[in-house]
Amino acid sequence: MEKDSQRQIYWEKNIVPFSGFYHAGSEEAIDGPAWFRWLYSRLIFPIEKRYMRERHDMVKEYLSCHCREQVRLADIGFGSGIFTRVAIEAGARVWAVDFSKSAVEAASAAIPEQFRAQVEFVHGDIRQHPIPFSDVAIAIGLLTYIDDADTFFDHVLPHTKRILFNFINRDNLLNRLRRLIPMLDVRSLAYHKLDEIEGMLHERGFIIEYVKPLATGFMVSGMKTV
Repeated sequence: MEKDSQRQIYWEKNIVPFSGFYHAGSEEAIDGPAWFRWLYSRLIFPIEKRYMRERHDMVKEYLSCHCREQVRLADIGFGSGIFTRVAIEAGARVWAVDFSKSAVEAASAAIPEQFRAQVEFVHGDIRQHPIPFSDVAIAIGLLTYIDDADTFFDHVLPHTKRILFNFINRDNLLNRLRRLIPMLDVRSLAYHKLDEIEGMLHERGFIIEYVKPLATGFMVSGMKTV
């Protein structure tokens, strides 16, 4: 629970600055000594920003294929709301949930008036409640902060036909270093193994459409088989 509290405090403080990764940059207030914060912002943030652009393009392409009028999308851990906006502009109806109150407030305020009837923002924890039935679910940057992947999938997969999500690879060399040196893990990440994630999807009646490398993890697209 201590890690969960750290994650929530971090994102309440940083969700709006983190949105800058998709545009001008990041102003996240990471913890650590002044020299470490300076070094991280100069060396690591530019690399992360490049991967955020790559992630953005992956998700936007997926949404362009699967979002249209009358499609119901669940945006789980919507963060800045950038993908909610893409989906509603394509005509989809979106149920969007995030555990950060700051995310709900910021994303709600950013939705233009003409699209507000298409989206419902919810302040909640996906580990506590299942999503409503959806044609498509996305969880971008969410399993990177949830250790209990089984509960996450139990609350999502029975209620959707398709899912797109990413996670951090436990076996990646850099992630092994992060676990050994906690200072490097500035966002208190969660780590998962690819074969275990694939097994969880298969057990719940999903086939994997593709697995694509992304930064120190993977982007996964799955589809219900029956």
